Amino acid sequence: MIKNMIFDLSEVIISGYHGTEELIEKKYKITAKEFLAQREIYNDLFLETMRGKGTEETYLEKLVKETNWKMTLEELKSIIRENLDRQIEGTMEIIQKLKGKYQLTLLSDHIKEWADYIMKTNQNLQIFDNIFFSYELGKLKSSECKTITSRTERKIWDRN
Repeated sequence: MIKNMIFDLSEVIISGYHGTEELIEKKYKITAKEFLAQREIYNDLFLETMRGKGTEETYLEKLVKETNWKMTLEELKSIIRENLDRQIEGTMEIIQKLKGKYQLTLLSDHIKEWADYIMKTNQNLQIFDNIFFSYELGKLKSSECKTITSRTERKIWDRN
C-alpha cells in the first residue's frame, strides 16, 4: 500500500529556473539560445551551488562574466524570481486532495537563495509533511537519490 508521495518543485509546482531564458529574451534581447549556451558553460558551478557549495551571487557573477549583456546582477536575480513565481496550474489542487491520505514530501534541487525565496512567497508549501532541498543535504536527486529500502531507515539521501 502506498503511504508516501514525493513531489518535485520545479516544473511541477512552480516554473523554476527553466524558462527564465524566455523572460530574458523578451526583456533584455538576449536570445534564449545565447543564455542557455552561457548557462551550459557554468553548469558544473550551478550544480555545485545547488549542492550548497556556493552562493547565487557567485554563480550569477560567473554566468554573466565575459558577456556583453546589458543586464545587472540585480536585474537577473529579479527575472529569475519572476519565473519562480509562476505556478504550474492544477498541481497544488491535486496535492491538497492527497493531504491526509498520504505522507507528502517535497524533494527539490535548488540554490539556497531561490529555495528561501520560494518558501517565503509560497505559504501553501507548508502542506508538505517533509521538505528537503539539495543545498541543505549537499546532494542532488538526479544522481544521488537513495531508494528507501526499509521502514526504519527513513532517509531520502544517504548523508555519508
